Amino acid sequence: MIKIHQPQKILYDRDGSIGRLLVELDDFLMVELTLESNAQMENHSMPVDVLFYIVKGEGILEIEGFKNSYKAGDVVKVDKSLSRSWKNENEEEFIVLVLRKE
Repeated sequence: MIKIHQPQKILYDRDGSIGRLLVELDDFLMVELTLESNAQMENHSMPVDVLFYIVKGEGILEIEGFKNSYKAGDVVKVDKSLSRSWKNENEEEFIVLVLRKE
């Protein structure tokens, strides 16, 4: 069964970074993460692997201290338990789809 949240449930809202739950299945989540200009998401890790699909803009993903830049159309997989954070150093908003199996 698919549960679609409308309006979208806010999972994370801090310092210009907002995470909205788009779809929740029994074992899968899809979250839209939006970072405003010059916003940074706090460093964290997850107990599951995560896929990121960059929808709009360009952002910097830091994983375990290593930084890489990603832009719209890129897909990134981050293994479980690795420390990561996103940062938007640009003027336009940065939007990422976060896909994770629970």
